[in-house]
Amino acid sequence: MKRKISTRITTILVLFVLAILLISSVISNSIIDKRFNNYLENQHEENMLKIKETIENFYYEDSGNFEVLMEQLNELSTIHQLYIEIENKKGKTIYTSGKKALESKNINKMPNRKWMGVQGMNMGEYIEQNYDIIINSEKIAELNIGYIGTYNLTEQDLIFKSAMNVSFLISGVIVLGVALIFSFLISKKISKPITSITNTANEMKNGNYTIRTEFSTKTKEFYDLSNSINYLADNLYKQEALRKRLTSDLVHEIKTPLTILNNHIEAFTDGIWEVDNEKLFSCQEEVLRLSKMVDNLNNIYMLEESKLNLNKEQFDITEFIKKIIGTFKPIYIKKNIELKYIGQDGILVFMDEDKIKQIIYNLLSNAYRYTDNNGEVIVSLEKQKENIVLRVKDNGIGISEEDLRNIFERFYRADASRDRETGGAGIGLTIVKTLIEAHKGSISVKSELNVGSEFIVKMPIRI
Repeated sequence: MKRKISTRITTILVLFVLAILLISSVISNSIIDKRFNNYLENQHEENMLKIKETIENFYYEDSGNFEVLMEQLNELSTIHQLYIEIENKKGKTIYTSGKKALESKNINKMPNRKWMGVQGMNMGEYIEQNYDIIINSEKIAELNIGYIGTYNLTEQDLIFKSAMNVSFLISGVIVLGVALIFSFLISKKISKPITSITNTANEMKNGNYTIRTEFSTKTKEFYDLSNSINYLADNLYKQEALRKRLTSDLVHEIKTPLTILNNHIEAFTDGIWEVDNEKLFSCQEEVLRLSKMVDNLNNIYMLEESKLNLNKEQFDITEFIKKIIGTFKPIYIKKNIELKYIGQDGILVFMDEDKIKQIIYNLLSNAYRYTDNNGEVIVSLEKQKENIVLRVKDNGIGISEEDLRNIFERFYRADASRDRETGGAGIGLTIVKTLIEAHKGSISVKSELNVGSEFIVKMPIRI
């Protein structure tokens, strides 16, 4: 089952905090428990020695006041909840604290038995330690001390340990609650931009290219992703508008010659026109126009699908360009446009000569079409390391900044009505671009409206 990213992030963070909490609790509890047991052990040992020293001091002093000793031992037995017994060297019991101290733990003196305290806690087994009372290197008595558990834990000791465990549990619950709230807030902060981007992408999938992601974030990755999605939406919106425009233009390009042909044929069949060579030639021109358009589209398709082979051969591209310029000069003279060449001589290249000719023809035709009378077109060529750079610069009508991004698209025309007047179909630059890319090159354009344009072609000398 698919889960929301906010749920997954919250779950992961809570589990992570829970794991850390569990590990830290186990380690902390282990360390504290160990140190507490060390403390109890030292305290217990001190109590045992204190009782032994009390008895030894009594015999050293030889005071004979045994009742004083009994009072001291009774007090120690009660305070530390111990069973104390003294036997003389003949094995006769001369003192016993009785089971009063043990009764405070609600137990009886019985070896090897586990006892439960008044709180239902495990007090441990009954243990007895034996000490010899030696005076002047002579054993005069034996001291037996009985207690419950390894360190003679009292009820208060166990309650303290239990309270520590409860405090750990309460602290853990509080930390877990805080972690849950914190994880929820973090997950919301992380998931919000992702959700926004997802919603935008879904809207774009449904054809809404006007939508944009709108959220504020200081996370660089989210900021970059948002910008990328918005950039994609902008491009899709422009591509959709371009597609509609191209469809309209293509319909017009096809419809115009078909309409002319239809009118001519109707005039022939209705007897309005007589069939003669001039009118047949006019029909043929429209057929050739359609045929040329289909051929251009086929060339673009084949180039983009890499189905056209490049017939590469070595030739002098400088002389090659000069010849092409020579063929264009009579056309340029009709509009009194000056066509000049500036560049290096003797540049040898290994390329497809026919394709290079098509590139230059399209660029010069384009420059002629959009340069007004008395204008100027300059063709320049230079060698830059392993590349050639061809420039075609005019001082014609120029291209707006908005149209610059689309001029290499199929059937795109910056000024549709004007282009139709000059005979353009809007695919010349598309062919140029695909032919250049087939030669592993690139084309760029610089233009300013009403100032002029400069097309820059860069291709490797050998491919």
